[in-house]
Amino acid sequence: MVIFCNVSFIKGKKEIQQQDLLLGEQVVLQLTENFWGKWHHIYFDNFFSSTNLMKMPLEQETYTSGTTRAKRKNWPTEFRKPTVLKLKRGESRKMQHEDMTEVVWRDKSIVLLFSTNSNPRTEGSVTRKTGKGNEEIEIACPQAVINYTKHMGGVDISDQIREH
Repeated sequence: MVIFCNVSFIKGKKEIQQQDLLLGEQVVLQLTENFWGKWHHIYFDNFFSSTNLMKMPLEQETYTSGTTRAKRKNWPTEFRKPTVLKLKRGESRKMQHEDMTEVVWRDKSIVLLFSTNSNPRTEGSVTRKTGKGNEEIEIACPQAVINYTKHMGGVDISDQIREH
């Protein structure tokens, strides 16, 4: 279930309250602080993600997951050039650093993801169309990506509609 309880209009850098945090980090922390201490799970996209943002809510008993960018600070150097991994569709690479899992997964394109509520050994599968009529196949998918996709769907659809 997705619940939006806080709304805040961010006007830019002038609103920065904590100099040691990025604006995106501050926005997510401010909008979610009422959920801390309850082991809820917060999902966000690559605009907001950082290792710093992943760790801070966990210290407040709150899980996080978010897509990221390959050049993001503290993203594993082994994953900085995901095309070098030569992953086939359904293949993934995962790393665990402290309480954070980093995932690179190949679907039609590469997906990069951080999660503090994910066992890197847990796999599932997703159904995908092959492009040949209505034919579908099952491909392997890390559970962290399955969870992210399931819970971020509404936000992603909203983003898609806004682009048109």
